[in-house]
Amino acid sequence: MSPAGAHEMTPTYPELKWSHITNVLTAQVVLLNMRSDAEYYEITVLDEDMNNIEFATSERILNVPYLERKTIDVYIRKSDKDKATYLCSRSRLRPNQVQSTGIQSRICSKFRK
Repeated sequence: MSPAGAHEMTPTYPELKWSHITNVLTAQVVLLNMRSDAEYYEITVLDEDMNNIEFATSERILNVPYLERKTIDVYIRKSDKDKATYLCSRSRLRPNQVQSTGIQSRICSKFRK
């Protein structure tokens, strides 16, 4: 059995800045995997009621091996800037993963307004 752990995402309050694309903003976070039983993480952008907001990134589901970091760039339309409240990452467990705790972890950072 592996010990319970979580993953980390910094900064806690990412800032949306103008990107190189017209009418698109971007934010960057770093995800650190502190779970020995999980190596895949799903990225989402949510509004204040936890509803999905459309966004773009190079990968929606990331492979982040144990104790490694991955930098994530997300892109949000200018029209969604005021609605986008949280940038979240959630561990994704593989089916029949023998050493898994079976517990998913989710972390959300709140966009700085």
